[in-house]
Amino acid sequence: MAKKAATMTINQERDVYEAIGAFVFHFSQLEFTIRARLQRVLLLKPGYSDIVIGGYDFAMLCTVTREALLARKRISDKRKKLIKSFFNDCHGLANPSRNIVAHALWTTGGASHVSRNSLQRSLHYSDLNELRALTTKAKALMMRMFKDRI
Repeated sequence: MAKKAATMTINQERDVYEAIGAFVFHFSQLEFTIRARLQRVLLLKPGYSDIVIGGYDFAMLCTVTREALLARKRISDKRKKLIKSFFNDCHGLANPSRNIVAHALWTTGGASHVSRNSLQRSLHYSDLNELRALTTKAKALMMRMFKDRI
């Protein structure tokens, strides 16, 4: 019985590691893609990209990229709407999701996280499918960048 419980715990841990890793991986791919887009919009040479935009956290990166894209000449209202919608969705994915994934105390039962606003602890992602859904959302956002030509 103890061996079965230990195996179950190892499998549960593996599932948690996999779900966290997949989210972090795809979120980082989305972030990199946005950085590359901002680099192109600002016409930054590769050596200057990290210097100019390397210090941005995800929220600031999204805000600066959105504003840089909207500041271009001859941009249609339809395009503006696509850009704004895309970056609103990126902000929605990052807060609080990314912060919880990155800063919570993880167990096989979920992520225990203290809110910076309320200072109250709460449990998140006790159902790993919630985290997997966020991973799918990160992938979909990256595909939207290409499909919608953000």
